[in-house]
Amino acid sequence: MKKSILIIGVIGAFIALLVMLLPKPKPADVVIMWHTGLYNANYDLVEKHTSATAVDYIKNKGGIARIVKKYQDSADKEGRGLIELISHSVNADKAIVNYKSYYRKTGATVFFQDTLFLE
Repeated sequence: MKKSILIIGVIGAFIALLVMLLPKPKPADVVIMWHTGLYNANYDLVEKHTSATAVDYIKNKGGIARIVKKYQDSADKEGRGLIELISHSVNADKAIVNYKSYYRKTGATVFFQDTLFLE
């Protein structure tokens, strides 16, 4: 009985160590994944990387479904924005990311700051 509990504990510790050692995506990758999720209506991907700051933004804009529709309409009208990372800072599992999005059809450049989860 004690031996099986010990084995289960060792296996659990090994799995936890592996999870900790897995590389986290870079902030630029997370920004691109988040926006791609919005453009493609991939709600799971959007929710996975949405931090408290972004949740407030989404709530104020009417929810994820409304944001996704806005992004898709914007992509149809202005062309999907090309994202360029300006700067970022990482704090544990979050990144504060400053970036700009350039829209090909209208020539508009929009600057953003998001706090996103790096999980």
